[in-house]
Amino acid sequence: MANQPPGLNGLNNSLSYMGVNPGTPPNFQVFHRAPTTNDSKNFLLGSFWEWQEEERVWILVALAGGIATWQEIVFDAANEFVTDAGTAIPVGGVLNVLGTAGITTTGAGNTVTVTNDGTIAVSYVTDAGTAIPALGILDVSGGLNIYTAGAGNTVTINLDTSISQPNTSADATQGVYSLGGTRFMHAFGTRDTFLGSGAGNLTLTGNNLTGIGYQALESVTTAVGCVALGTSALTGNVSSDNNTALGSLSLSSLVSGNGANTAVGGASLEALTGGAGRNTSIGNISLSGLLTGSDNVAVGFGCGTAYTGTESSNILVGNITGTIGDNNTIRIGSPGSGLGDQNACYVAGIYGQAAGSTNGVVVVDNSGKLGESIGLNGQVLIGTSSGTRTPTWANITSLDASVAITNGPNSIDLSTMGGGGVAAEPFYAYLNGPTGSITGDGTVYTLGTSVAFAILYDVGGNINVGGGGNPLTFTAPATGYYQINSYLAVISTTNPWLRCGLTMRSFSSQTWALWTSNYSTTAAGVLSGGQYALVAHGSVLIQLNAGDYVFWQLGVGEAGQPLNVAIQQSVAASYVSGYRVA
Repeated sequence: MANQPPGLNGLNNSLSYMGVNPGTPPNFQVFHRAPTTNDSKNFLLGSFWEWQEEERVWILVALAGGIATWQEIVFDAANEFVTDAGTAIPVGGVLNVLGTAGITTTGAGNTVTVTNDGTIAVSYVTDAGTAIPALGILDVSGGLNIYTAGAGNTVTINLDTSISQPNTSADATQGVYSLGGTRFMHAFGTRDTFLGSGAGNLTLTGNNLTGIGYQALESVTTAVGCVALGTSALTGNVSSDNNTALGSLSLSSLVSGNGANTAVGGASLEALTGGAGRNTSIGNISLSGLLTGSDNVAVGFGCGTAYTGTESSNILVGNITGTIGDNNTIRIGSPGSGLGDQNACYVAGIYGQAAGSTNGVVVVDNSGKLGESIGLNGQVLIGTSSGTRTPTWANITSLDASVAITNGPNSIDLSTMGGGGVAAEPFYAYLNGPTGSITGDGTVYTLGTSVAFAILYDVGGNINVGGGGNPLTFTAPATGYYQINSYLAVISTTNPWLRCGLTMRSFSSQTWALWTSNYSTTAAGVLSGGQYALVAHGSVLIQLNAGDYVFWQLGVGEAGQPLNVAIQQSVAASYVSGYRVA
């Protein structure tokens, strides 16, 4: 074909209409060399040039001024395309290039454009800037307390097993843990620890502070050395130092003051605002109303709740509220028999122990208050009548001149006048009420049975005054010799010849003894109003054993001669007395 005349081969389109067969395909010529820029004659744009031996084909793409531009067509392109999900093979010379999953494709002329639709990140924003992959690689590295590890196409991000954080900053950008947008844990300041919503603050200048609980130490500024544990514990403290609050609302109102308060228990020392401090309160709501008092110690539930002002220097132990205005007072326990009350007291270390050289007598009043009772020189503490608990200090006195009493500092000297021995357990009882009519026909009347005698003095409590059918008796407190005196004034209105005899009987476990102290047959005289009187009296020195007792009997008149007899009522006219001689 290459040697055929051009016209006959149909290479010139102008001859095609003359019946000459055109080439196949049109304008396609075969040569034995590559075309040059001079190969332009008889060629139109779009003509093909084949170098048969080399199996190479060119196309005329430009023709200007006799200069031809030939573009070689390369036939080594792929006829199948491998993808991630299989192999694509063109159909009818067409291969569809479609985008998916963030990839879009567009075509114009012989150009296909593949673009990212914006859903696949090509840059990564971090807290410190923007990271952009380089050569398809993006480094994922750990920061503070974070480390990363990779294997294959997997990156693992983990928290370090040891956590290190910078100190808490005033702007809360570091060293602060928050929950729900509220500061929860931090360590702002010097040697400070805060844990709980709102605990502490980021403006304080104090140090050595520990606040654990909601709003614990929330207002603190310059205070040092405080410990708060519990909801709102020490929440109002600004500048009071060295306070310890353990329990919800404990010391919650404290603002300033000398400090050194200790509150243990819910609402303990809740109202305290300041003052000299040094209060110790242990127990729920103990000292909860105290405002500015100092140096109080309260131990127990509700202890000291009565204090609402400046009460100071008190010690309260037990379920006791105290008394408004207490100062320098110790109160222990709450009297009673209910829950939280006490009605008995035992204190070890007192019994059997000698007191110091300077001491006093301790007494207690009906409110439980202890105090010292001080007597004067020569006084002794003497109880009062039965049923009362109010002993008094009194001097020892002598009823007659037989005993001399000398009251001196820390001593009482007793001596008998004339150099005799010391009298002991003296007694004196007298008739102070009507006996009623006594039959004087020889019938024996025992003193004290119809009416009790009255006691003028009875040192040692050895007299039984009688009454209600019981006789008047004296019981010997110790074995020894006793001087017994008897004196009775007997009166009668019916017989001028009055006869009477007074007998004292002594009872012991060994024998009965009969003593006749006086017997008279002569009337002493006639009293006014036609009364006759006779005095029956006598004294005797007898030996008694401890526990022996004596009683007195009066015999008036003779059998068959009845008389209407009575005993005169008088401290000096009808009495019995005595004392131990030795």
